[in-house]
Amino acid sequence: MVTVEFYKMAVGGGVGRVLETLPMVDFADKDVFNQWAQSALPSRRGNPQVWEWPEAVRACDSAGAELFKWTLWDQTMAGKRITNA
Repeated sequence: MVTVEFYKMAVGGGVGRVLETLPMVDFADKDVFNQWAQSALPSRRGNPQVWEWPEAVRACDSAGAELFKWTLWDQTMAGKRITNA
């Protein structure tokens, strides 16, 4: 199992403030995570129940170490939408 965290980024990069933490099954590799994150990030940003939009999402192992991350910058550079709203 991994933990997925949606968060606001800190000035200069990194995790500023975690907005939501969800348990998930392991991702096979970075490509699988990136594919999931490309739809998960804009879905959270377009959800009317989410009052503060995340700027990034990351997967962490059971010890809390970051495995993979996907940011708004990655989303923009991939030519993907930043919100489903």
